[in-house]
Amino acid sequence: TGPGGGPQNYIDIRFNGTASAALNYGIYFDSVTNPAAAALVGEIWTASLGAMLTAGSMANVTSLNLGLFERTSAGGALSTSRQSFVPGATRRRIAHTRLLTDATTAFVAPYINIIANSGAVIDMTVRLYMQQMEKAADASAPIATSSGAVTRTQDALAADSSGFEWVVSL
Repeated sequence: TGPGGGPQNYIDIRFNGTASAALNYGIYFDSVTNPAAAALVGEIWTASLGAMLTAGSMANVTSLNLGLFERTSAGGALSTSRQSFVPGATRRRIAHTRLLTDATTAFVAPYINIIANSGAVIDMTVRLYMQQMEKAADASAPIATSSGAVTRTQDALAADSSGFEWVVSL
């Protein structure tokens, strides 16, 4: 079972084969022609997801990236940015934040992409779980849902400092 006791909240993607040309392959989490997240220039958005390597290796992969793509009202591609990550044997959360810069931005969409050189032999399986996108400067904890968008109060850190001795030197 996945987080919250429900069905698994992940997808396994296997990249395997020999690149016959330079490889720059993207997987989009929203439709390219009808992105789900309305957005405007000047907003800050963060995409996040969990990732782990479940089989194979990153050998011959130039980079694996999480990114955000700005799109027009018709779904046309505008500006993009991405952040490289290396999935390990244990799950870890990856986040990428972008300030939207294109004046004609109407939507924003998260994606991952893999880059490799021509002739690269690749064989790896990456587990991606609980992809989330939010209009915020930081990623919040993921929310497991089986329906549409869900909101909740902002994450907050609480700590008990009663066991600490505070020393202040002036």
